[in-house]
Amino acid sequence: MSCMATLTRHSYLKLVRKLILTYTLEPAGSHGVWGLDDHSFVPYILGSAQLSPAIVGNAHVPTEGSLKGAPNPSAVTKLESVEMRRDSNMYFDAIGFIFDVKKGPFWEHSPVLYDISGVKAGWAKINKVSRALSSHNLPSTNNDDVGHDQNVPC
Repeated sequence: MSCMATLTRHSYLKLVRKLILTYTLEPAGSHGVWGLDDHSFVPYILGSAQLSPAIVGNAHVPTEGSLKGAPNPSAVTKLESVEMRRDSNMYFDAIGFIFDVKKGPFWEHSPVLYDISGVKAGWAKINKVSRALSSHNLPSTNNDDVGHDQNVPC
């Protein structure tokens, strides 16, 4: 992902988080408060991809393993570890925001994320699961011509 796309996404997330804090909003989606809400999958997908092994040549997207030197997924349950990495990784930044607004044990206020932190197969597996969860929650349509109006020339 380009630097510009990362900065744009980060700016957007900062704005959304400011609105959540200003108006005391709580995200709620199909997985409940502070689970993996429909609107907040992107930082988890991109952040776990940042920690996954690189795609080499025409190879498929890795489904197991982690980038050399990547933290263990269980590090997201420890505030000190999250604070160390939140400026450089979107996954840790998203977890950091949860720590900013929620108190108590991580497993209690974020059970889905806590379960994901126990994945032993590495960040690529977490990325695969995050992508699958997000695509499962996206609205679908039966119309193959979405976005193509027959009356408008392309």
